Order: sequence, then structure tokens, then C-alpha cells
Amino acid sequence: MKVKKLTFAMMVAILSAGVMVGCAAEDGENPEDPMMEDPSMEDEVN
Repeated sequence: MKVKKLTFAMMVAILSAGVMVGCAAEDGENPEDPMMEDPSMEDEVN
């Protein structure tokens, strides 16, 4: 029973750390999404 609890606790800790690192990495990126405001796409539509 202790092995199952330890395994579950380790999995939760690893996943939590991964989510925190992944979310922190997104903050450093460009806030504007270049795919949404691509001027070449607007020219083709008009």
C-alpha cells in the first residue's frame, strides 16, 4: 500500500512541476499571436 501511495505522490509531483514550468514558459512569449494578425492573410481575403 505504501508503494502505491508513494508512486501516486511522485506522479502528482512530477506532473505539477511540469505544469508550473509549462505555464511559466508561456508568459515569456510574445503576447500578440502573429498567426491571428497576419497581414498577408488579410490581403488574400480582400
